[in-house]
Amino acid sequence: MIKNDLTGRRFGRLTVIRQGQSRRYRHRDRPEGCVAIVWVVKCDCGVEKDVEYGQLMKGHTRSCGCLQRDLRQARITHGHARKAGSTPEYGLWKTMRSRCQNPKARGYEIYGGRGISVCERWYRFENFIADMGRRPSDAHMIDRIDPDGDYGPDNCRWVTRQEQNLNKRCTLRDDDGEPLILKAARMGINYGTMASRFRNGDRGESLVRPIGTRVKRCVSQKNQKREKQCRTETGHT
Repeated sequence: MIKNDLTGRRFGRLTVIRQGQSRRYRHRDRPEGCVAIVWVVKCDCGVEKDVEYGQLMKGHTRSCGCLQRDLRQARITHGHARKAGSTPEYGLWKTMRSRCQNPKARGYEIYGGRGISVCERWYRFENFIADMGRRPSDAHMIDRIDPDGDYGPDNCRWVTRQEQNLNKRCTLRDDDGEPLILKAARMGINYGTMASRFRNGDRGESLVRPIGTRVKRCVSQKNQKREKQCRTETGHT
């Protein structure tokens, strides 16, 4: 009869099946070495392995390794913020919340400072990624369809930098709503020239007139205010 027979006993997820081949190993205080009693165990997941008697009795081994994997998986909520490096979507989500909710964050004055907020549903990243999905490419970023609206599933989309530049509050637009940068490309006029004309009060035909043609300009207070706002938001003084 085997002394201290463990057959049939359970240790965590392990069930002892039978005694295995003993192991001999060196010990600094015993020249003859030591012998470790080994038991063959079967994990609840179906894996069989050899475990030393002491490891079972001290509770050091409670599974084939699947227990630790399951515990790690349970701690992962969405998998986008791991220590090895968070995903771009998680970084954009953190930045979005910070500049809307943290007065010390960079850019807060033109986001949270002027009333832009994040919808309550997007307080959890899992909901944000479920609504927005992954970025189509590394060149895409989050954009609010209405620049004066809040961050939420009904007002946000993934766009490229060029597309976002066309949808800023300070984007110069002609009276028909067309961004000047697109009008300039369509008319074959340098954008800097057209933007300068626009800021000086030119509209309609005078805005797209041939180079070298001069017109009488009248800069309204409304245009001056808009120009000042644009310079403030873009960091120019």
